[in-house]
Amino acid sequence: MNRRSVFRMPEISVSEPRFLRIDAATVCDAFRTFAPGSLLLELRDSGPPISGAIRAHATVIAAGSVARIDARPQSNAARRLSLPRAVLIPGLVNAHTHLDLSHIGPRPFDAGAGFLGFVTTVRSNRRIEPVEIAQSVRCGVEMSLKSGVVCVGDIAGAVMARANAAAFDALAASETWGVSFVEYFAIGKTEGAAWARAESVIREAASRGTARVRAGLQPHATNTVSPNAYRLSLALAGELGLPISTHLAETPEEREFIARATGPQRVLLEAVGVWDESLLADFGVGRSPVRHFADAIRNPRSATLVAAHVNDLGEDLGAFAGLGASVAYCPTASEYFGAEGHFGPHRYRDLIAAGVNVALGTDSIINLPASRPGLSVWEEMRRLRARDRVAPDVLLRMATANGARALGLEESLFRFEPGNRLAGVAAVRLPPGAGDAEDNLALALDKGANPELVLLGK
Repeated sequence: MNRRSVFRMPEISVSEPRFLRIDAATVCDAFRTFAPGSLLLELRDSGPPISGAIRAHATVIAAGSVARIDARPQSNAARRLSLPRAVLIPGLVNAHTHLDLSHIGPRPFDAGAGFLGFVTTVRSNRRIEPVEIAQSVRCGVEMSLKSGVVCVGDIAGAVMARANAAAFDALAASETWGVSFVEYFAIGKTEGAAWARAESVIREAASRGTARVRAGLQPHATNTVSPNAYRLSLALAGELGLPISTHLAETPEEREFIARATGPQRVLLEAVGVWDESLLADFGVGRSPVRHFADAIRNPRSATLVAAHVNDLGEDLGAFAGLGASVAYCPTASEYFGAEGHFGPHRYRDLIAAGVNVALGTDSIINLPASRPGLSVWEEMRRLRARDRVAPDVLLRMATANGARALGLEESLFRFEPGNRLAGVAAVRLPPGAGDAEDNLALALDKGANPELVLLGK
């Protein structure tokens, strides 16, 4: 889309509060829809535009019908932005991504090599110098903003298998919102040293958090982190008030290792000198990944916990729902790795019905199609809309309020309610012939353009 021909951003003073009114064919968050509608904002501390969007501390004065906003006294003093062929939505949340891998770009999946072949691709291409890591994160941030994503649950990848805060520092220095989960492995012979380093790095990162970006913990996965290290992680998260993310029930290799202590994961641990026979007390005893995880963490409700993927749920729906954890479902990534062929269709709808908070993520750019625009959560929404005919408001909730909840952030940042500070606002241009109708969000998902950022909140 040609931004200049669609969104002409008004000039906003940097020295005093200003009001901004945005009129659109439809204004909606995951809970309310106005068609046609208007959004009235108070802007403070405005700065230079970023990714073509207004940059300011934005507070909602009102959202509603055009007539309702006409009646607000601030409306007369507001700069106006007219988007008569667009749907206005909150900025989107990518609940699970790997921005420090953005430099690698899309790669085809080698089914013969399996998931560990993918791991080899990541390990051989991962940046290790802080400056290079920062460049990759910055690239990922820019791609995200251009896709209407204003908040991320990013994994600050381990460097040479050791916890490292370079990606956290890069995200904290950016203009986006979110959590940078510091990744670590802690299993077998090196568990003690690995955990000691991870704890030190996380404590330091936590002290450098900003108003928009804070640190989190990323014990990598159930086949690379011991139950003891998970318990230590929960204790540290509770002490520091930080969220936790982990990969869970993602691959058949994970299932085999946890249930039988065999397979490619066992071979890898032996090859890198980490395997220890004492691991057989916890691995190889017939449990599924979800049951193994539930037994390991015991009392998870004391922390904000988000599990990425959960492709391999099987008969463990009740066990997972009892954890109080969120799920970051990455539809494209699940298809990329052939999860449905191994485990059947993803049970995200069953999880939602059971009361589990399900958000959306892209995973890394490696598993995304080369033809796809950037790191787009909107495309994940579209995928579920086309494949499963999910209701538009459910998809928008998964990509906004649910994502915020999964990351331990305020859901109000993604709701057009009076008094709410906003993380961002995006607009989706409608196809020709669309009208002022409440089903415009569905039309935008089915046939509209990609979201463009209108405002990025401070």
